[in-house]
Amino acid sequence: MKILYGVQSDGMGHALRSRPIIEHLLRQGHSVKIVTAGRALVFFQQHFSDVEEVEGFSFYYYNNKVSYIMTGLKSLLNSPTLIKKCILPIQKIIKTYQPDLIITDFEVFSAKAGLLAKIPVISIDNISMLFLAKLPYSLSTLNEYLIGRMTVKGFCYGAYHYFITSFFEAKLLHEKKYKPHVTFVPPILRREILDAEPTIKNHIIVYQSTKTNRKLIPALHNCPDENFIYYGCGEDRQEKNIHYKKFLETEFIQDFISAKAVITNGGFTLIGEAVYLHKPIFCNPIDKHYEQYLNSEMVEKLGYGKYTKSITAEEIQDFIEKLPKYRKKLRKYQQEGNTALFEKLTSVLEEVQNNIKK
Repeated sequence: MKILYGVQSDGMGHALRSRPIIEHLLRQGHSVKIVTAGRALVFFQQHFSDVEEVEGFSFYYYNNKVSYIMTGLKSLLNSPTLIKKCILPIQKIIKTYQPDLIITDFEVFSAKAGLLAKIPVISIDNISMLFLAKLPYSLSTLNEYLIGRMTVKGFCYGAYHYFITSFFEAKLLHEKKYKPHVTFVPPILRREILDAEPTIKNHIIVYQSTKTNRKLIPALHNCPDENFIYYGCGEDRQEKNIHYKKFLETEFIQDFISAKAVITNGGFTLIGEAVYLHKPIFCNPIDKHYEQYLNSEMVEKLGYGKYTKSITAEEIQDFIEKLPKYRKKLRKYQQEGNTALFEKLTSVLEEVQNNIKK
């Protein structure tokens, strides 16, 4: 089967979790063409031969916040560029490559182009949960929940099948309507994570998908007895108790599997891997970003770590003092690799192939 695989290029989480799926598809004998941009493009070019650059949708961030208004205005003002660099290239690729199926990890243009061309689309991500599942929200997060749900539904609606990754239990919003088309699976794990033998050294790994968190660095400096390895600034240097590093996958994994804890925003992929490796997690989600609020809230609710909207040195110290308690809870989490996803994905691909033959 010829598969076009679209990967969202905001951050690295989408790319990291898509890689093991693509490797699985290739082992099964399928042909896969990947479309993405930015750091994800460079990453995929290091691992696969058939990769094409197509600009994708990106959110606008400032001061560790996501702005849906600025995101919308930016998209509107750049609409000629979006057509030229996103929509037309995808349509051209579909016309020449003629895929039997499109798989998307929150990559909106490949999904929409596939639906327009009447090509089956499979969605594999955690974000589709926002409009498919029953989720907790409060008055303080109601606005973000409604905006997030509307945005994600607009991006992802109409797929043949949805695979929703989650480290916590969730129920469908409309059981009868969605059950035949939705499968919940555990987080997708890279081979390096599955093969890892976690240790606990005297450092905490810090990962940020944006550079706009102005309160984080001062908070880390105000914990002088702790050693932090910081990924997300795009440079290599030492500043007081923080070792900044450029993202190199092999080095990141080494630092990650040996860390005593993780400080991150609320991105799903790193949280899922940390839960699997039983690494306590301190979440400081991007403001106004409901999906990150949800992941962070569930980390704290399950006892896997701490959640705060405004990070301080005092909260970091409180988190560190409670590491033994978090590790005890995390030891109860078990996952059999990517088996659940791969088995169901094989079944769904067979359905698609049978429908094509008809």
